[in-house]
Amino acid sequence: MKWQDYLSRIKKSEEDLNKELENDALRRVKYALVLRELAEKEDIQVTAEELNKEMDEILKRVPNLDRDYLTGYTYGIIRNEKVFRFLETC
Repeated sequence: MKWQDYLSRIKKSEEDLNKELENDALRRVKYALVLRELAEKEDIQVTAEELNKEMDEILKRVPNLDRDYLTGYTYGIIRNEKVFRFLETC
């Protein structure tokens, strides 16, 4: 599908779509910063054991991932899950 056809189909201009995507990105960054701050404030940690176990599970499904990227990604996922569990108990 051509770009202009896509924009026509979703009934948005390129400018409108860019603004929408920018707003979504800004919201995600704010959420990430809040989760990180809560994790630091509440001393929510991810152990090496937790990290390695989850990474091993991911690598079983998708073996050719960049290990450095996967480490950061997985750490963030586990930490965020712990923050959400903490918030559920408040």
